[in-house]
Amino acid sequence: MSFGAAQMKRGVPVVSGNCAEAVWGSAPLAGCSQVVRAVFSEDGVSGQFAIFNMADSAAAGLLVKAFEKGAFLKVMPGQPAVDGGSAQVRALGHFVVVSWVAPVGDERPDLTEPLLALDSVSQFVQGRLLAAE
Repeated sequence: MSFGAAQMKRGVPVVSGNCAEAVWGSAPLAGCSQVVRAVFSEDGVSGQFAIFNMADSAAAGLLVKAFEKGAFLKVMPGQPAVDGGSAQVRALGHFVVVSWVAPVGDERPDLTEPLLALDSVSQFVQGRLLAAE
């Protein structure tokens, strides 16, 4: 995925029926049937994109609120240790998409372009929802 100068390279996607294994903190995951996650990276930045398949749009809205109040994605196996970063979370119908990027190591790069590049992955979800209408 790319945006501006950011060229985020995708790792192997992981699909799981255990949504709780992807979330740190308290999150309402009842009715979550699957989560798809993948690590994305470029020099000095690691990111993760996740899609939660919730029971309905009301459940998706509750999960978004949980992320806004402190729930967060767990670092995936193989992802470098990161601290902080920048994330964007939103509901798209019964899906919740989470884009998260963070610096790796001591450098503190601008995360704007990597986050926008990673968040562009959600365009396929938007297209799927529009096609269903």
